[in-house]
Amino acid sequence: MESELKIKFPSPEELHATISSAWFKSAVFQEDEKTEEYINRYFDTEDHLLLDKHVSVRVRQIVGQNYVHTVKLGGKSIDGFSQRYEWNQEADAGRFDVKRFLEQAAICDDPIELLEEALAPIKSRDLVEICQTRFTRKTITAGYGDSLFEICLDDGACIAGDKSIPICEMEIELISGNTGDVIDFGHLVEDNSNGEFSNFSKYGRCLALLKGETIV
Repeated sequence: MESELKIKFPSPEELHATISSAWFKSAVFQEDEKTEEYINRYFDTEDHLLLDKHVSVRVRQIVGQNYVHTVKLGGKSIDGFSQRYEWNQEADAGRFDVKRFLEQAAICDDPIELLEEALAPIKSRDLVEICQTRFTRKTITAGYGDSLFEICLDDGACIAGDKSIPICEMEIELISGNTGDVIDFGHLVEDNSNGEFSNFSKYGRCLALLKGETIV
């Protein structure tokens, strides 16, 4: 299960200023840092069977690396914090294969039964790309309290058809430990920056674009 907290920022400069601040450096024990280019493509049937069941299928390409295929299920966000079922698999191709994904998902931690039920309606259906996101991600692996996080700084765009909106946010994802540390650290970031908790995923913002809705 994925556990993460999302904080949006007014500008890339303010986003990246957080990790060079004295309060940030004194709060976390930094273990690793990397910067990568992400292209995420989201798929559904033409009549949006997955969307109706609150399921997302994503094919992620990290530039210069293999693909990562992901299915996410359910969940909701409160004050920026969300938990949802998630299955990930590395792949050497961008095409999402339902049968292959189910076969390999048996070794994942989240319940295979939920995944089988979620993907059952599309086993014999063609999937089409409905939107995508493109962004630069700086990832810091860091310890805080009794937990280990990935602190991700994302700068790019959500794209749906000919429409786009900017991405400028921090995601704090729990690797090990407890969710209380994620929430505590999120409040620390909010108290010491211009960031604000956000309840909208990148995919959710893309869907709002498709519907002509506005999410700030």
